[in-house]
Amino acid sequence: MDVSMDVSMDVSMDVSMDVSMDVSVDVSMDVSVDVSVDVSVDVSVDVSVDVSVDVFCPKYEKELFKYIIKASKLKK
Repeated sequence: MDVSMDVSMDVSMDVSMDVSMDVSVDVSMDVSVDVSVDVSVDVSVDVSVDVSVDVFCPKYEKELFKYIIKASKLKK
């Protein structure tokens, strides 16, 4: 009895893994600031001058006081 077994097993595994990541971030900021200042100044000046001159003369005031007393006595 001649048994001949030829077992030939060829296992070939070719694993090729190509990972390519291209990350491109483009950030563009356009900052535009428009400053407009409107200054409106309304100046209105009202000048009001009240001049009152009180002349104080003690001599005449005493005489006036006498006349006021006399007049009040006459009314009574």
